[in-house]
Amino acid sequence: MQLSVHLVKLLLPAVLCLFIAGCGGGGGSGDTSGTPTPGQLGQSPGAYTPPTHHSPTPSTTVLGHTTGYPASLSPSDLLLHYGFPTVAQSSPLAALYTGAGQTIVIIDGPGASNQTIISDLAIFSSYYNLPACNLQIIDQSGSATSDSGYQEIALDVQWAHAIAPDAKIVLIKTADNYLDSVMTALQSAVQLPNVAVVSMSFGATEFSDQTSSMYDGFFSHYPGIAFVASSGDNGGGLLGQNYPAASPYVTAVGGTTITGISAPSSNNMSETSWYYGGGGPSVFESMPSYQTNYMNLTHDAVLIANNGKRAVPDVAYNADPQASPVAVVIKGVWSFFGGTSAGAPQWAGILAGLAQYLTINGYSYSGLLTQAGGLNSILYKLAINKPNSFYNVATGSDGNCSLCYATVGYNDVTGLGVPLVSNFYANFPNYAH
Repeated sequence: MQLSVHLVKLLLPAVLCLFIAGCGGGGGSGDTSGTPTPGQLGQSPGAYTPPTHHSPTPSTTVLGHTTGYPASLSPSDLLLHYGFPTVAQSSPLAALYTGAGQTIVIIDGPGASNQTIISDLAIFSSYYNLPACNLQIIDQSGSATSDSGYQEIALDVQWAHAIAPDAKIVLIKTADNYLDSVMTALQSAVQLPNVAVVSMSFGATEFSDQTSSMYDGFFSHYPGIAFVASSGDNGGGLLGQNYPAASPYVTAVGGTTITGISAPSSNNMSETSWYYGGGGPSVFESMPSYQTNYMNLTHDAVLIANNGKRAVPDVAYNADPQASPVAVVIKGVWSFFGGTSAGAPQWAGILAGLAQYLTINGYSYSGLLTQAGGLNSILYKLAINKPNSFYNVATGSDGNCSLCYATVGYNDVTGLGVPLVSNFYANFPNYAH
């Protein structure tokens, strides 16, 4: 069951094909057979490298002033926009809860040498005044390398570190691009100490065995660890979702476009759905109780429209590589990226910060997650009882289907919405049961 390391190109040599969401396309995104022109996207959204002499125009005209690598979003921009608790009067803006004492595990396919990963991360950290990353690489890939696979590694590691700069990051490079190797990497991940979250920027076409003990059963066996996965970059649809995002035991991260940077509120935020973000009903997964409870209480029409199937995504995050990109260092060169695979590692950073926040305030992060039966159960309780934990992104669409339009409340485009992080942290322990 193969993971394609290309941005969209799915290889189908067996029953199931997984793909690493490389080139900034979380969960898969469009053909990359041609090389995009700098400043212009190829056949579908993904990464593009701007000319060295100027910045691309899309983000400058849409976002206005940003503080990141020219025309891109910086960590400080995102801390402001998503309402993170920050250090008072810090310049640049810095997170108050940095993931100290927590471990983020990132699962990726083969790609580039370990020294390249370390070197590029150091350049990224220096540019953004971040501390040196406590990075451990578990390399199960042997001699396998792939430039396209490395783009995803760089995106995941650099932006998880940007959001949780004091967390330990463990990158596990899978032995090859097959599902068995991914599951082996996941088994290694859950045995590590202090793991708060596992980030998975890859996906597969859904398959009938995904509900078995080997797959869903694995994720359900570790409710004290959060698993986050990108929902995909092919737009919404009714014919199936990406796995593992479709698993009810995994938090699926959809995509948005930031249209302006400003401090947020629960009813005023410059954000819309990203057209290419994945979402919709699962083919094989029944709708879990946390979703049916939420939708019954809110009288949400999505309950009927999903026809009793698990709805994807659960939450969302900035993903637009053209209008609101983030910058990543690839072999010493800055490039712009996006996709839902940019959102998954940043949500992992948010959760590492949450684990630190809870520890400081006398709670057990893993204990709360276990008591609740996993992260997703708590997310939907927060959306019911403390809706100011999220900003409901209710405008835009992510495809051409009956469920591809963002609406008030839960929707199959942006899920419960994007995090309002200070509120999310403060509200979390009261509903983690």
